Amino acid sequence: MQPKDEKRLTESFTLPSKEEIAQMVRKLKPRLEPVLTAPESVTLFMTELAAALQPARSAE
Repeated sequence: MQPKDEKRLTESFTLPSKEEIAQMVRKLKPRLEPVLTAPESVTLFMTELAAALQPARSAE
């Protein structure tokens, strides 16, 4: 069973630019600064964020 032609994606995916990533960081920074007040908090946040953004592994 395949999706109908009108529901298929036809545009290519592009990676966000360095500036787009920096813009996301600037947007999130005001909400994160009051919470992540210690270097350990920043490290834990980054570790959890990286883990959450990993593609799901298929059952092997």
